[in-house]
Amino acid sequence: MVDSMDEVIVFALFIALVTALIASALISGAMTRPIGKLSRQIDEITTKGNLEVKFDKSSTKEIQTLTDSLNRVLTSLKLAILRTGIQKEELGIGAAIKAKEDAEARYRALYETSADAIMTLEPPTWKFTAANPATIKMFNCKDEKEFTSLGPWDVSPERQPDGQLSTVKAQKMIMKAMKEGSNLFKWTHKRYNGADFPATVLLTRFKSSGKDIVQATVRDLSQQKIDETALKRIEALRNIAKGREETAGRREAVAEERETIVGSRESAAKGRETIVGRREKIRAGVGREGIIKGREDAAGKREDIALGRERVVGKRESVAKGREETAGRREAVAEEKKETE
Repeated sequence: MVDSMDEVIVFALFIALVTALIASALISGAMTRPIGKLSRQIDEITTKGNLEVKFDKSSTKEIQTLTDSLNRVLTSLKLAILRTGIQKEELGIGAAIKAKEDAEARYRALYETSADAIMTLEPPTWKFTAANPATIKMFNCKDEKEFTSLGPWDVSPERQPDGQLSTVKAQKMIMKAMKEGSNLFKWTHKRYNGADFPATVLLTRFKSSGKDIVQATVRDLSQQKIDETALKRIEALRNIAKGREETAGRREAVAEERETIVGSRESAAKGRETIVGRREKIRAGVGREGIIKGREDAAGKREDIALGRERVVGKRESVAKGREETAGRREAVAEEKKETE
């Protein structure tokens, strides 16, 4: 009998507990649903300028009191408009709504069409919560859902170029943006399951629904790096062309010197012929004056020949120096090619 009574008491307590939980849920629902609906109706007035909204009655006294007050304010506003003939646009409602809609449209267009990746991160996990189409393309993800399952460290190599772990440095950069309002820096990112690429990142703190979140704007610098490499190659090719032009100029100088040498040889041969001619005249009995003049002429020719030889030696040295400079430029071009590769 006692056991039966205990069972009845336990069952009664269980029923009472379940009833209390159900009542609590009903009361909570009865409070939150009307408040949510009231909030939506107020939003209809403030964002769309709809003054024909009727606030519904509520069985909750406090909510009904608030509803009655709002209905009175709305009625007074409509009466003022009717009596004065003022349009709601003149009250600023229409202009405010249009400005808000225009701003939203501009931001949406920028967000959707931007070539830069734009995404948001939220505490406490600091995972991505939203991303524009450029982000999905840049990081090689299937869709926004796949991207928002990741964090900054999932689209970064294990370490940054300075040796810091990406997980650690990413937190530092986010905290700096949260503290200072923004943070612009260079970063090495990684395509999702793909290759690394250089980028600049701008983190900006802003409020949404009363809480601080961070917007990240990422610009891919891969093309810029390719352009820089291409410019280096073009510069290397220009140096090669310049070196070839200088080599060609030296070859022309060498050719001119050869012509000078040939001319000197011809002049020397002519001098020899003159000497031979004078000797023949001497043998034929030419006077002493003719002999002396012939010797002087011969000495002059010898000096010309010696001078010509000195010029030849100088030109040979110039040619050798030109060849050394050309070889040096070829080595520099070869080193530049290795660097660019």
